[in-house]
Amino acid sequence: MEIRVFVNQRTDWLAAFQTALHAQGHALQLTLTLSMDHTLPLSPNGMAVYFGNSASQPSAAEMGALETYLKEGHTVLPVIERPELAGQDLPESLKSINAFLLSRYSSSGWPAALVDEVLAYTWLRRRARRMFISYRRADSEALAHQLHDHFMRLGFDVFLDDCSIERGANFQRELMWWLNDADMVLLLVSPQLTTSKWVMEEVEFANNATIGLLGVRWPESRYASTGQTEPVIANTLFPDQHYRLKDGDLQGDETRPREQTLGKDALDELTTAVNRRRAQAIRQRLVNLLPYAQDELSPQFDVRPQPRLGDLQLVDRQTLEVVFARVLPFRPTLDTVFALHNEAVDLVPPPSAVGCYYAENDPTDVRIRALHWMLDVERPKLRPSRHLLWAYMGSGS
Repeated sequence: MEIRVFVNQRTDWLAAFQTALHAQGHALQLTLTLSMDHTLPLSPNGMAVYFGNSASQPSAAEMGALETYLKEGHTVLPVIERPELAGQDLPESLKSINAFLLSRYSSSGWPAALVDEVLAYTWLRRRARRMFISYRRADSEALAHQLHDHFMRLGFDVFLDDCSIERGANFQRELMWWLNDADMVLLLVSPQLTTSKWVMEEVEFANNATIGLLGVRWPESRYASTGQTEPVIANTLFPDQHYRLKDGDLQGDETRPREQTLGKDALDELTTAVNRRRAQAIRQRLVNLLPYAQDELSPQFDVRPQPRLGDLQLVDRQTLEVVFARVLPFRPTLDTVFALHNEAVDLVPPPSAVGCYYAENDPTDVRIRALHWMLDVERPKLRPSRHLLWAYMGSGS
């Protein structure tokens, strides 16, 4: 996985980005190659990051490479401090591209956010960042709404029960549908959490579906001051699923916990933790799904893992038909399948079919039935000519 960087004398930005990229690559067990050599062709899965700086313009050779990347369809992500600087910090060819803004994050938090953005382009297989907030209204309602609004402004697609479900919809069905496709769950482990039947069901579902969790735990002193013990669920989380708030992070009247929110510094620190944890949670779900995919597909196919995690070559044991399959940590969309088809076209020889394996909790939902209906047709003039879906519906299915 290759990332080309146009530094433009932003050496401090480069150093911070490199450090965060190396740390996340180590956590994900991924090889993330960062290069400033624009004389070589960019690999098909590569992208470029352009650090904008009006005080330093790229050389003619670098500008030529930038134009080549754009013409070849590679993603080029501009990075600038503030939106009003785009006109002076970016070349004309990049001014129409939505830039990554450092000003949205703290000075220590933007590198993790930029790495997460880069991974969304190069590895995570979808741009959308989907978060599900699980909470107890009685003592964390204002905080849940603060986090919903904050992460929505940062470009996340955030589920919050009273903000994300249309009036008249089946509440529990929509909730579980959304939860099944979340990248991660932000669980607010407030003192009264265990009295919420719905939250306990959400957490149980997330654990069974191997969806990543980040448990935001109140300061230890706050549990004691409310006469509550810390919810037992906190002890079921793995070490990398804990995030402990510090004394002073929660602001507002302690006697009205439902109305308390996080201060700016605390919000920035939690944002950094989310950006670091999200990709790790997605990778873990992918790793957990792979054995189920291999077990379910092996009676019909000879399953051959490919170099990229989640990709499989399937050879039908009877017909010898070759299928290029991908295990996904989220629901496929038409865009997902189309992108997979285009990748398979470049394989030599191209397989006769492509397929997606993913986790599904509601196969009868009209949205899933519509996707199957759209794909359930053979296109004999194309290769691959067929597009397949396999849904993992739990160990009891």
